Formats: sequence, C-alpha cells, structure tokens
Amino acid sequence: MSKYLILILFALLAVSGNCKGAEVSSKPNCSNSTKNFYSVEWNGKSDERISALEALRDLCAKNGNYILAMTTAYFSNEEWDKAIEFGNSNYGILSKQEKQGVLRFIFMSYAYEDNDSGQLFVISQAGNEFPEDNISYLLKGLYNQNLNKWPEAIMYFEKSNQIGVDFEAFLGLSIGYYNSNKFQESADAYFSACRLNPDTVSYLTSTLSASASLYELARYKEAQKALDDHLAVVPASSSDENVLKIMALLKTRNL
Repeated sequence: MSKYLILILFALLAVSGNCKGAEVSSKPNCSNSTKNFYSVEWNGKSDERISALEALRDLCAKNGNYILAMTTAYFSNEEWDKAIEFGNSNYGILSKQEKQGVLRFIFMSYAYEDNDSGQLFVISQAGNEFPEDNISYLLKGLYNQNLNKWPEAIMYFEKSNQIGVDFEAFLGLSIGYYNSNKFQESADAYFSACRLNPDTVSYLTSTLSASASLYELARYKEAQKALDDHLAVVPASSSDENVLKIMALLKTRNL
C-alpha cells in the first residue's frame, strides 16, 4: 500500500456515527439534511454531494454538523485547499467534538498535499487545545504511519488507546503491525476495531492489511471476507498491485 492516510477515511464515517444514511431530505431542515451526507452512498469523490451541500450554505452557515460535513465533502472530493480553508474559517463556532473532526480533515488535507509543516501545526494545535484527549497522539500516529515509521506509529496509536480506547487507533495499529510483520497483532487490532464499531469498520481500507495478515496466519476464509469488504466499497482498487497480490494468493486456496 502507498498512501496509508486513506485509512482515515475512517473519520468520514467515525465522526458521524452513522454509516447507513438515508435520502437527503427535501425539506429545508439543516440538521436532517446534513447528517445524510455521511452515508456510504456519498462516500468518495462526488461533485453532486458538493453542489447539494453548497446549496445549504445560507441555511446552515452556523451549524457545526454542516461545517463538518462540508469539510468532509471537500476532502473526499480531493479539494484539499478548500477543505483546509473552509474548516479553518469556521473553526471558532464548533463544539469540541466537531473541532476534533475538522482537525482530522485539515490534517489529512495537508498530508495529501505533502505539506509537512501544515501537518505538524495541526498536531501541535490539537495537543495544545485538547491536552487531555487522544487526538494529538492519533495524529502523531498517522503522521509517522505516512512516513512508514512503523515503530513510532505503533507507539503513538498505543498511547492514543491508553487515553481513550478508539477504533481509529486500532485500525492504525492493524496497519502498523502488518508492516512490521506482526500478523497476529495486526489481525487482533483489526477485530478489536470491528467490535468497537461494527457498522463502519468494514468500509475502511485497513481491511486490506487485515486480509493480508489473516492470509499469513492461514485464516483464508476470514482473509477472503476482509478483502471482499474492501472491494465492495473501493472497487476501483481491484487493479491495485497489493490487492491483485492478495487475490492471487487466495485464489490458490480454492475457497
């Protein structure tokens, strides 16, 4: 795998607490309209989602859930600069939970832009503003993960879980352990994440690391299930070198 920060499309689903969304309401109700943009159907790149959300801007300008959804949408649409600008310009009116969600997407946007100083600034901001929470350790884990510094990433994800057990940290641990050839630990971390958040975890790209780890442990049917979950949501990755490798290995098992 290359850009491991795709992992945190987990935040797309995690901060909303709603994976199964409904149709967008036709009534001008900001709260009901916005929450549906976190559904699986809206996951990924979508100009339609951007347009639909921007149409709500006058109605929802001071609504924290809307600001988080709009920042999420810009990020998912690979409009990194817009995600950073929109998140930062509306940051002051957000609740604590909403701020932490927006910081995740600002951090990830800087990461996709290969803006090292931006990432480090967000990590520092998170640590200063939320010293008692795990978000700064989570972001430090992701920062080191993207640099392929697996021991450091694992250390920070573990510290994050010491402050507050978090399925996002378990997903990071699953990827970190896999790349450290600790396949049992990788599988254990993945299934810990599944138990904490069963509605969202199957949609994350960490399923690819889980599938590879389970294969190494000769748990072939579970490996196939994790791979199927991955491809169901990220079908375009079927041509990815790592996906093709796992598919080829599992094919030899005649499952």
